[in-house]
Amino acid sequence: PSRIIIQYFRVKEKVKYYLAINIGYTLCFVLLNIVFILGLKYGVNGYIYSLLISNLLFGLISFIIILNVVSVNFNKNNMYKALKFSWPFIPHDISNIILRSFDVLFVSQYISFEMTGKYSLAWRVVSIIEILLVSFNNTWNPIFMRLAIYSKMKAKLIISKITTVYFIGLTSIILFVSAFSKQIILIIANDEYIEAELFIAILSVGLLFKGGYFLTTQHLIFKKRMRALPIATIT
Repeated sequence: PSRIIIQYFRVKEKVKYYLAINIGYTLCFVLLNIVFILGLKYGVNGYIYSLLISNLLFGLISFIIILNVVSVNFNKNNMYKALKFSWPFIPHDISNIILRSFDVLFVSQYISFEMTGKYSLAWRVVSIIEILLVSFNNTWNPIFMRLAIYSKMKAKLIISKITTVYFIGLTSIILFVSAFSKQIILIIANDEYIEAELFIAILSVGLLFKGGYFLTTQHLIFKKRMRALPIATIT
């Protein structure tokens, strides 16, 4: 239920409620970790307890909110349309899981475990860019849909300008991170990890393509070309 209400607030552009749920969940999870792991010394079990309690608590809160903002009724036609629209998200999400797991397996199996550590460090550096990408996508997606549906005359111009600024900003951040990757590594690690700068450059370029992928999926979803979604994810 918490994922449903988060998406509801995002689509409705209710930023305060969206942030309240996300930040509240994070704070609850962190505080419970402190209590169970640091205070009660439960170790790994403390992490599991924190995760379980946080999900149950915010699941209950989200369920109560859903009952207050959504009218519950069953319509066979709407159900069929929803299933027809959403089933391609299953292979789409599976493709995402495979892609996120494949890189580490490839590095560890075909290069070396030593390089896996350097790769992991590089990924932690560029993950900052990914956080920015995901944040932009979560913010821009409902705005894009609203423009495309209700402001068709202005939509092309506005979307074109936003897309241009988006890619200029993303490219600038990637060039900055790539150019100063050696200095960043030396700040957070030591010179034994200096080879990670190569991975940073490669992963940064990959995130540039991922930024384009986010925009592509928005258009596919708007046009209801859902069968193309898993193909776009894999390619």
